[in-house]
Amino acid sequence: MLLFRKTLFNFFSSRKYYTSYYKRTINKYKYPEAYLKLYTSLNSFNKTLETEVNISFLEGIGFGANLHKVKAKLRNSYRVVNELKSIVILFTEVKMLGYKFIIEMHFFKQKLVCFKYVFRNELDKTRLKNMIAEKYLKELNISDDLIDYCIKDVNENYIFLIDEVSLSINYMSYKYGFYNHLSQLNTEREIKELLKRKKETIELYNRL
Repeated sequence: MLLFRKTLFNFFSSRKYYTSYYKRTINKYKYPEAYLKLYTSLNSFNKTLETEVNISFLEGIGFGANLHKVKAKLRNSYRVVNELKSIVILFTEVKMLGYKFIIEMHFFKQKLVCFKYVFRNELDKTRLKNMIAEKYLKELNISDDLIDYCIKDVNENYIFLIDEVSLSINYMSYKYGFYNHLSQLNTEREIKELLKRKKETIELYNRL
C-alpha cells in the first residue's frame, strides 16, 4: 500500500517536470556531446584541489549506486527519461534553506555515474560556493573563487562549478565505463554522418 501511494503521488506531482526547461534539457542529452563537453570542462581546469572528504550523492549513495536503490531513497517526486543507449536520467526538484534547485542524476547501465545540482536564478551564489569550500576544503583555507578549480577525492571523483545563467555544481567520475561509452557513441555518430554526407555528395554528383 505504501509503495502504491508513493507511485500515485509521483504520478500527479511529476507534471512539473514537463515544462519547456525540461524539454530543452532532455533534448540536449540526446547526444553524447553534452556529456563529453562536461568532461572537457573538467579537464580544462588549471588546478585540482584534493579533498579527504568522500564525494557522494548522499550518505550510503555514492557513484555506482543502483538506480532502483536511489529511487527508493528519494522523498520528492521525480521523472526518469532514457534518450541514449544504456543511459537513464532522473530529475527531481528540492527546496531547502530558501533555495529551490534541480537535481540531475545520470545512470549508465543502472549505475550512478554523474549528477549535478542546478540553481536557477539564485542571487546568493557566494553562499553556496562557501558551503562547498567549507565541506570539502576546510583545511586549505581557499580564498579564491571556486569557479577556477575542480575538487578531487581519493577515489578520483570530481566536483566542479559552472557559473553562467544558472549555477551548476557538477559531480563526475571516470569509472564504470561511462566515458568510454560516450566516446564510442560519438565516434559511431561521426562515422554515420560522414557516410551520409558521402552518399549525398555522390547523389548530387550524379544529378549534375
